[in-house]
Amino acid sequence: MKVKMRVLLSLLLVVGQTNAQSRAIQYEVEAWGLGSTSKRTPFWLVANQYGTAPAQAPTLGVNGQIKVDYRNDSTTKRHWNWGGGAVLNSYVGASSALIIPELFVKARYKKIEIWAGRRRQTFGLMDSSLTSGSYSWSGNALPIPKIEIIVPDFVPVPFTKNLLAVKGSYAHGWFGSGTFILHSFLHQKSLYLRFGKPSWPVKIHGGFNHQVVWGGKTSFNYLDSNLINGDKFPSNLGSYLSVITGLKNLSGPQSINDFDFTNRIGNHLGTIDIGVEIEMKRHKLLVYRQSIFEDGSLYYLINVADGLNGVSLQNLYPEPRKGKVIFKKFLFEFLYTLSQGGPEFIIGDPSRRGLDNYFNHQQFRDGWTYQGRIIGTPFITNQADTKRKEPYNGFELVNNNRVRVYHLGAEGFVGNHIQFLTKLSYSHNYGNYNFTYPTVPRQWSGLLQMSGDLPWLKGTKWTAATAFDYGGLYQDTLALRIGLKKTWN
Repeated sequence: MKVKMRVLLSLLLVVGQTNAQSRAIQYEVEAWGLGSTSKRTPFWLVANQYGTAPAQAPTLGVNGQIKVDYRNDSTTKRHWNWGGGAVLNSYVGASSALIIPELFVKARYKKIEIWAGRRRQTFGLMDSSLTSGSYSWSGNALPIPKIEIIVPDFVPVPFTKNLLAVKGSYAHGWFGSGTFILHSFLHQKSLYLRFGKPSWPVKIHGGFNHQVVWGGKTSFNYLDSNLINGDKFPSNLGSYLSVITGLKNLSGPQSINDFDFTNRIGNHLGTIDIGVEIEMKRHKLLVYRQSIFEDGSLYYLINVADGLNGVSLQNLYPEPRKGKVIFKKFLFEFLYTLSQGGPEFIIGDPSRRGLDNYFNHQQFRDGWTYQGRIIGTPFITNQADTKRKEPYNGFELVNNNRVRVYHLGAEGFVGNHIQFLTKLSYSHNYGNYNFTYPTVPRQWSGLLQMSGDLPWLKGTKWTAATAFDYGGLYQDTLALRIGLKKTWN
């Protein structure tokens, strides 16, 4: 992995130096400090930060990044274009780390992009700036190294006269070594459609994202011998076709074990999303729903109650004014994962094909995590994330996946020069069906962050954020993070 990262960094430097005069190159450095009333960093200063935030305080840190955007050359009709980016986060104190959450090179041909490395991304239909976190891929964990082909922006479908547009992605990634599984792979794809011409005031969005953990081998033989083919999971071409399609038995019974033969190869999960976008004279309204699928329960509609629901109202023309608080956007989200199709899983009975046990898996015991952190919504938690001491399954990293969450968000301006963003979340937490909490811990978590320019230091911003946790799931704490950020273009 270190060799791959060095190669990517070298390619990035070459990309940045080639015809630099016609490229948008941005450098950024931030120095910051964090303190809290306890040793723990509050939820909203850690969640959805791509695995870069320290779990403990006090800490001091320095972050740096370089972004090389595509060449902007209007004098030619060049179809191919190149770019990349790198981000380095470091901190010392109660906890210390040196993290590279982003290091990638990218190439674009017309509307299609291919890139390789680590890159900060989210997947799913949502309001990306204020969300509690997309269900399946929220940016809560360190980005997984992958190669991806992507159409990042909606492209009109031919012969539809701009009535229908499409975007999507297809990727292969590498998980490396986890707690229970070694050298497994990621398969990921997404496809989203937009119905309605760009000029129409009402547009309908719909699509899906699909993730699979597959391949690799066990770090030790923790399953019965009749379930494991040695210590390796299927990884041949037929297995890959099963992973892509979600169909069973494409490899045949001779090349896979009994568990994979009667189920699907790999750990599958994702969401089917739908949304409506309504644009008015001065505001835009987005209403969306992410419905969860893992093992067939959604197909039989027995976990249809579970999902992420959101309403976002955006002011299209916010005008900062001296002495006034101007709101740019409001968001309300409701996350519900209590159903999971019920407490039973009987494969031959569609009405009792439940016990989905979100983000856990019987074979891939690391579940939907990367380097110990949940990849999806941060409101589904690891045992290590919380202060709960109840018994749990030591072969499953996720111990709290039945939750009810109410989430508010807002962003805007204070006066002429200060921007703000705030989040407030309230959750009910039930553990999981196999290890239910004896009581229901209720949790408040909040965040207020602000930033503004320093006029006498061109390109420099001050940043400040305060966050708190209060309730039965996390240790009560209040924290303050302050920093200075310098940007060069």
